[in-house]
This record gives sequence, C-alpha cells and structure tokens, in this order.
Amino acid sequence: MDDRGRNVHSEGVTLVKLCTVQNRSTVTGNHSIIIQAGDNANITVPSTSECCSCHDDCACSCSCCKMAEADKPPVAIVPYTGSANSPSQKHNRLFDHLFKLRHNGQLTDYENYMEILQETTDFRKPDVQVLVKLSDAYCVWVKGEPLQKVGKLIDDVDRLIPDTDNPSEFEALKTHVTLLMCLQQGKLTEGLQKSYFALQKVHHLRPGYLKGFIFSFPAYLLSLLVANESNLEAREALRRQGIEYCKLGIDSTDLESDMQHLTVTCENLKSTCHLYMAMLHLDDAFTTQTASRGRRVSTENLQAATEALKAANQSTPAPFTRARLLLVTSDLRFRQWQESRDVEYHKKAMQKAKRAKELAEEYNFLSETVYAKERIAFLEEQLPLDTKTVGRGC
Repeated sequence: MDDRGRNVHSEGVTLVKLCTVQNRSTVTGNHSIIIQAGDNANITVPSTSECCSCHDDCACSCSCCKMAEADKPPVAIVPYTGSANSPSQKHNRLFDHLFKLRHNGQLTDYENYMEILQETTDFRKPDVQVLVKLSDAYCVWVKGEPLQKVGKLIDDVDRLIPDTDNPSEFEALKTHVTLLMCLQQGKLTEGLQKSYFALQKVHHLRPGYLKGFIFSFPAYLLSLLVANESNLEAREALRRQGIEYCKLGIDSTDLESDMQHLTVTCENLKSTCHLYMAMLHLDDAFTTQTASRGRRVSTENLQAATEALKAANQSTPAPFTRARLLLVTSDLRFRQWQESRDVEYHKKAMQKAKRAKELAEEYNFLSETVYAKERIAFLEEQLPLDTKTVGRGC
C-alpha cells in the first residue's frame, strides 16, 4: 500500500484499499493485511456485512470505494485470438485503455497510469510486460519521434515473447513496430515483407480485432506504393490488392467477440481501414513528397474516396486518426479542384489542412503537424497556377 490512497498489489497479498477522511483511515482488502498503528491509535475490524469492508466485487457507493475505483487500472479480464477462451484475451481491457490514452494524446495521463500499473502483480507477467513495452513503442510513433528510440524495447520484447501465453500474436504485434521503423527509413519493400510475415503468424486465428489490425498493415504499405508507382497497370494491381486488405480488416474487426473491452480500438481500426481505402483511391500519402501529387484521379476514384471518408467519420475516431482524416480530406478537395478548377474546392482543401494542423498541434502529434504544414505550403503554391494546364501524369 502507498501513502496516496491508491490501490496496491504485492506478492501474496491481494488488492488493498486505503481511504483517509477526517484523520480516520479505512483499509479494506482480502486475505492477508498487515496494519501497524501508533501508540494511541484504535484498530477496528468491521464485519463483512458493513459497507467499508469492501471486497473486489463490492457494488456500494461509499467514498472509499469511489476513490479506489477511480485509480484502479483495468482489471485483467493482447488482442483477441483464435480460441474463445484464449489466455491473451484477458488483457483486452488493458490493451484498449493504453490505446485510448496514446491516440487521444493524453501522454501525461499515460505516464501516470503506467506508474500505477507498475505497482500491480499483473505488471510482472510476461504478457503485460510485452503489451506495455509495445505500447511505449507506439507512443514514440504517435508523438512523431525517431523510432530508433524503441530498439531497446524491441530487444526486451524479443526476450519476453517466448514466455507469454500466445507468442504468435505478440510476435505479429511486434512486427508492426518493426514495420513502422522500416517506413521511417524509407524501406517500403522490406516493410511489405514484414506485413506478410505478420499475416502468416495469425492466419490460424478466428476473425477479430487482432486479425483486422494485421490486415491493415499491407493495406497502408500498398497505399504508399500506389502513390509512388508510375506504371498505370502496376498501380491498378496494387490498388486492388490494398483495397481488398482494407475490406478484410473491416470485416474481421466487425466479428470481434470481445467488443465490450475493445470498443475504442475496434471503432478506430475500422475508421483507419476506411481511411487507407480513401488513400488508395486518391493515389495519396500523408507526406506530400510523392510522385502522385501532379497526377489526376478518375471521377470513379474520387467518388469511391468520398464514400470511404464518409464511412471513416461515422464512428468517433481518436484524435490521432481524426488529424489524419483531415489531411486526406484536404487531399480529396485538392483532387476535386484539379478536376473542376472550382476555387471553392481549393478553399476547402486549405481549411481542412489548417484544421489538421490545429488538431495535431493541440495533441502534440509532431508528424501530423509536419504533414499539415506541407499541405498548406503546397496549396499556397498551387492556387496561382489556376489558369495554367496541369499535366495529367501517367
């Protein structure tokens, strides 16, 4: 137990709750509890029928229960796996909570939560250790910092994975982090190979969040290849393949059986898959430094991208994903301006890019801030060319 009234686990002792009101401290818990009092202190042990002898399943509304519950980390109840009773499924609530803090930009809350989590017995388990270290790696990515920082985390994960309940699932998640490192280094082909490796790791699983998440890896990488491919026939083949992976990701996520503990991650993943689908239709990438910027997009692809972005916005995606949706919506408006030369589309493209910049700066998403600034500069350069002919490209 600590001196701040927080929940604490220690070896051989289950959850203890401490609440101090008007110089009176109430300690509750199951099994072995050791209390040391001063010379003039009184120790009262209430019966189990009294409210403040609260246990883990207590449903009362006393002040000590409310205080303890507010700081309590998600109870162990790694994403969904192929077996309905998979041991890794018990950590879904923790996985969802870590995702929410990261992608909502609540990084201070994330750090505070980690301090509390470290005081629980679950924290020592290999499964939780791997989840936490991978989550820390994702934090580096969300903040837009160099992923070279995560090298030590990946080494620790490699060492811990063999001791987890579901090594193949954790290996697939780890592959996603190494894939992100490939992207920062411009190694798209190597990244695509890693994404296919991750698919092999989870091919035996029943549909659910994890499998949907893995399907999203190649979808995103293929969108980058489409944006940089100059050969029309090759580009169309890559586009079709990427769109198929997006659909598989959405369909698999819709079949998640533990939706109650993966609400945030599942909804956000479906939005992300629709986002990638829009990018594939627009020959788009988050950075403006691609070969596709001057390329025209067909009316059919513009319509398909519009529908995909509409679907992506139907749920409530996390701020990180919302910033990316604004970036791609800006690109859609730019493509529509390219086709129609209606200045209103250019204005809307600029508005979306500026809103993306505001949102990214508000949550300190460094990469998305850079991408938004790139678009604003690009759009400012393009408007004076309104009366000139823009090459259609390949």
